Amino acid sequence: MNRVNTVSVSDFLCVLLFMATGGLILLGSMSLPGPEYDPLGPAGVPQYIAYIMLFLSSLKLISLIRSMKRFSLSQNVEARKRGQYAIAIVFFISFFIYLLLLNIGGFSFSMVTFAFLVLSGFSLMNFNVSKLPLIVAVSVVLSFGLTYIFADILNVVLPD
Repeated sequence: MNRVNTVSVSDFLCVLLFMATGGLILLGSMSLPGPEYDPLGPAGVPQYIAYIMLFLSSLKLISLIRSMKRFSLSQNVEARKRGQYAIAIVFFISFFIYLLLLNIGGFSFSMVTFAFLVLSGFSLMNFNVSKLPLIVAVSVVLSFGLTYIFADILNVVLPD
């Protein structure tokens, strides 16, 4: 097993982004009303999610700082590959197209979600064609499972 023992600036940026997101969620949930009919109230779940995000991000930040003592940041600058940027670009473009198609309407939630999951899974697996059957199978289960959970169990109106 080949382990990468370098620390990158992007790891720090991701941790800081998650910490900022957790802080914003926590700050935004403070303005929600307190509990009336249930023990958590409308602010309970967002606050728990924010606390979990802040806690896990703090643990990751500590591990990055510990590993930074052993390895220098300059080693990872040379280790970057052009393919990683292509994967990130394809993922983010497919994410924004997914949101755009859901907002435009006229497309089935399950079909758009299936296409998004296949495209993002294929890009995150380094465009490996041999992994495509697994990606398609997981995408089918997730897209139709999410449709069932949201539409039938939670009674959320999904785009048709």
